[in-house]
Amino acid sequence: GTPRCLRFSEPAKYRFTPRLFELSRAPGPFSYDEISSPSRLPNGVCSFPFLQSDLYSASQPALFLVDAHYEVYLWTGWWKPQGDESNALPGNSRSRWLQDKELAMKTAVNYGEVRGRGCPVYVVAAGREPPEFKALFPYWEDVAEARELSAHDYSGPPRKLAVEEELDKLNRKYTLCELQRRPPPDGVDPLRLESYLSDKEFQVVFGMSAEKFAALAQWKAVNAKKAAGLF
Repeated sequence: GTPRCLRFSEPAKYRFTPRLFELSRAPGPFSYDEISSPSRLPNGVCSFPFLQSDLYSASQPALFLVDAHYEVYLWTGWWKPQGDESNALPGNSRSRWLQDKELAMKTAVNYGEVRGRGCPVYVVAAGREPPEFKALFPYWEDVAEARELSAHDYSGPPRKLAVEEELDKLNRKYTLCELQRRPPPDGVDPLRLESYLSDKEFQVVFGMSAEKFAALAQWKAVNAKKAAGLF
């Protein structure tokens, strides 16, 4: 249900109009577009210029940036695993989703830097939104399915995650043994397992640098990854 709205307890502090942007690179380059609302006042404060449905009714998986004046949030939607034909993401789409999330995190970081004042930036997962995020909306209803599906990328109780820490996870290096496990570590792109090896271990595993590997014909690269147990 609706959380207790923090704005009512400290109304002077919360006299600002939040902003909502949808992030996407379909079609074309990665970009973000502001979601306008008829209720937004051009020369005044509109405390609730958007609704939860703006996030949840979007085609999933979706990415939204929320400017809450004192904080910036990157809201990440959900994807349904293979086997669910109603909205399944094949391997290459899953890979693109992880790449889009990384681009979205970097976009959110840049946005926070432009906002200034040491504005913190957080990642919030669908179905795991903390009370302070829900308080940006006039009404909120928890969606159990979203919480369950977002568990593919996030676990634990509802909370906001520091975007720097989430980016570090995406750029973390793993050992060959760790990458050979099934399922692979959380947040790892299963189609690019070799990219998580350190430069030294990459050279040992493939007998060449990552740059030379990238120049291989696709069939040669696939055979090399199969031989290394990374396919």
